[in-house]
Amino acid sequence: MSEYDQRQYQLMLEQIQAYKSKRITLEHLVAGLESLCGVLEVADSRWKAAFGKSWGILDNAYANIMTKGLAHLAAEEQKLVDDAVGQLKSMVEDQLSDDHQ
Repeated sequence: MSEYDQRQYQLMLEQIQAYKSKRITLEHLVAGLESLCGVLEVADSRWKAAFGKSWGILDNAYANIMTKGLAHLAAEEQKLVDDAVGQLKSMVEDQLSDDHQ
């Protein structure tokens, strides 16, 4: 993995941690992860598809907030978001650990 891609994955982890610690909003997480994934130089197409599926859960939740004018997500939807964030974190960590093997 190039140093450039490694840095993008590290930035993804930083974005996820910032969201989990409530330093950034879901809106910023959605935009940040989309941008960072989009600029990867080399990424497996299956990995990108799986990343996109989990990212899509976040994007749909954010769209619901915006279209319905909600202040926050319902508990069920928040659980889906939390699970997707955990999945994305694991996927990014796996990419970084695969690079060190």
